[in-house]
Amino acid sequence: MTFRVPHYYRDFKCTADKCSDNCCIGWEIDIDDDTMEKYDSVTGEFKNKIQSGISTSGTPHFILDKHERCPFLNSKNLCEIFINLGESSLCQICTDHPRYYEWFGNIKEGGVGVCCEEAARLILTDDKPFSYYDINVPDEDNDGCDGEFFEYLQAVRKNIITHLNNKSLPLKNRLRDILVYADAMQKSYDNFDFTVYDINEAANENTSADNTKEIVSFFADSLEFMGGGEPFKALAEDHTAVKTGSEHFLREYPQVYGYLENLAVYFIWRHFLKGVFEEEFYSKAAFAFISTVMCGLLFIRHFCADSAFDEGSAVRMTVLYSKQVEYSEENLDRLYDAFYDNAYFSLENMLNLLEIL
Repeated sequence: MTFRVPHYYRDFKCTADKCSDNCCIGWEIDIDDDTMEKYDSVTGEFKNKIQSGISTSGTPHFILDKHERCPFLNSKNLCEIFINLGESSLCQICTDHPRYYEWFGNIKEGGVGVCCEEAARLILTDDKPFSYYDINVPDEDNDGCDGEFFEYLQAVRKNIITHLNNKSLPLKNRLRDILVYADAMQKSYDNFDFTVYDINEAANENTSADNTKEIVSFFADSLEFMGGGEPFKALAEDHTAVKTGSEHFLREYPQVYGYLENLAVYFIWRHFLKGVFEEEFYSKAAFAFISTVMCGLLFIRHFCADSAFDEGSAVRMTVLYSKQVEYSEENLDRLYDAFYDNAYFSLENMLNLLEIL
């Protein structure tokens, strides 16, 4: 089996107790069967702590304390399971996080998710054009996918990523182009035209009413709260100030365009090929588009509220966005549906958001 990962994959290293946003706080972590067998066989002084810190009701999981901390996260923010039993005794989620994986027949793809502040920093500040490399790994069971359609989507994704990396065009033009392109390709595919067209300079379709408030309010009010919702509520309240202050912000912090380009590529890489399981891929491109723009709006709002912005600010806002949206299947599905069912998320309305960038 081929394991395909972004060029920065091996550069990620957990910062452990130096992390200001600990992944062992605020998340209920399920324990896989193999690891649970290891925990059941623990003897000695650590046995009682293992037994008292795990619930076996339903899927086994760690019991968070009143501060939503994992019971094995000590006062130095280090893992006592790791300390007492070794890295091999971590459950699968703890071993993998923030790495993510998706299986497409004989190809497995992965990366590191921006819900982790170190992964977010690594991706936001990356100054290399996006590329990937392949690793040979043992075969793993999976449901497979339509091979021809998968090849088609890979070609479409390659065009999108190449276009996003084309720094000769303003970022807002590139974002506009990939959304229009994905819409056109979806319509062609639905009409049994399986040609993979190039991305040409797309027509500017920003002609509809300004629905910035309604789109932002959807994120604030219509998504399941996952710990990152507060900035969306603040953004909904301050959206007018954000529009007013965007020009000054982007002039003061031009590096933000690099951050947003890298985020757009990340979202496309992570989510676009999942369309192979549904024969519907426009929503995955629309998700990458709206996620990139929303992160940009969160950056601007942070600057307008605090009169300051730096790399750390961008990392924090990106982490909150990812936690709130990427790590809830319910929230992802609500957004995917909104791109077809909610008039505020029409192609034209979303393109109008680019006026702020």
